[in-house]
Amino acid sequence: MALLSEANLCDADVVVPLTLFDRQCLEGRHSPNAIVPTAASEALCHDKLAFNLAVMEAGLGKHIPAIVEVPDSFPVILKRRRDAWGEHSRILHGLPPSALDPAEHFLQAYIPGNEEWATHLLLRNGQVMFEATIRYEMPLGPYVKGIRMGELRSEWQTDETPHLECFQRILQAVGFTEGTCCFDYRVHEGVPLVFELNPRFGGSLMGQIGPYLDAYRAALAVEFA
Repeated sequence: MALLSEANLCDADVVVPLTLFDRQCLEGRHSPNAIVPTAASEALCHDKLAFNLAVMEAGLGKHIPAIVEVPDSFPVILKRRRDAWGEHSRILHGLPPSALDPAEHFLQAYIPGNEEWATHLLLRNGQVMFEATIRYEMPLGPYVKGIRMGELRSEWQTDETPHLECFQRILQAVGFTEGTCCFDYRVHEGVPLVFELNPRFGGSLMGQIGPYLDAYRAALAVEFA
């Protein structure tokens, strides 16, 4: 099988970038069967602190767990600005043992609860072409869902995606108008609190791969003025 950077993309019905590296491979190549985010929007969303600040500056800060400079209550979450699957996130029950490098890490308030959500979206020209939301039942916390902690159960939602209008405002604020993305969040008193916006194909989306690919093909066929 040829590498994505070398393959004849015109031979494929669709080309779906699964990782951040895939978008880089597709950058600059003529691939009319791929829908990819811009480099700028991907970079902003991949930097979790920059994403949080951009959303807050757009007046949507109520949807972002508080950024903490000096904690006065615990637990809090220590996050790496650029990370995946929560690999370098840690729950802290006291002050960090050493000063944080703000170029690499930041602290954020921990939102309690044993229920998390992920909403997967496909956008083209700023329009939502596909949406799917999955609910996760988690163990009692505190914890970081990811590489070291999985869900107890999960269930795809059959109703209309909740909070879609809110997510569309956030996407507009960060300039994400093309490609596949995934919001990870918890709902507190009816308000979605976004942990991150992954500017890529989320792993759980494999559970909806058929409808997603159908929507992907349909999105490629749409002509925008």
